[in-house]
Amino acid sequence: MTRRIYLDVNIFRDYLEDRKNKFGQGLENRAEKVFDRTFSCEFEIVVSDWAIRQLSQQGMLQKAMILFQQLLERNKIIRIKTDKEDIDEAKKSGNYDDCLHAILAKKSNAECIVTRNVPDFLPFARLIEPKLPERL
Repeated sequence: MTRRIYLDVNIFRDYLEDRKNKFGQGLENRAEKVFDRTFSCEFEIVVSDWAIRQLSQQGMLQKAMILFQQLLERNKIIRIKTDKEDIDEAKKSGNYDDCLHAILAKKSNAECIVTRNVPDFLPFARLIEPKLPERL
């Protein structure tokens, strides 16, 4: 059975930018494995309008759209939109950006949010479980 996961923006960036951690190790390989497993029908990836907006603000939208198109062609992408209630709930937290991602992940019925910043998402673990890509 296909598992539904929500990806934090940093996972897209790791993959699209070939980013490294502070020890010089490539993070793109870990992100690439998530996408390989998705194309092998293990996952469906949830992409929110909020993630798309952040990718756009970071100058990554053009690269990301190529990846999104590949996922769309294989029916491996689920789109979710932010509504006023989501925004209002996120504003109540001390970390609007991550809280909104957590809210949208829960709203999409994802089993987890895949992120490099697990500690940032621990305050929202009641909504959705944060996981490193290598822990899937």
